[in-house]
Amino acid sequence: AGKTWRLSEGGTELQAEALMATYPDDRTPGPSFTYYETRVSAKRAFGPVALTGTAAFVPKGSAGSGRGGRLALEATYDPAPGWTLRG
Repeated sequence: AGKTWRLSEGGTELQAEALMATYPDDRTPGPSFTYYETRVSAKRAFGPVALTGTAAFVPKGSAGSGRGGRLALEATYDPAPGWTLRG
């Protein structure tokens, strides 16, 4: 589930998401593979260039792996229709 807010004419976008991964047939003994994740991101476009920052948090990872998280920065460039360069 998630929500996206567009703050200007396609230039700035904020996003909040919540994810749950569950496996109904998981009957193995021990820790479950089910986990939850929350994620927020902000994107700003400047013509064919877009910059995106994302932060994600997992309070209790699958199979007893504990807490986790991720921070990511991404730049994209669309030089022509149908082509995107990412870094």
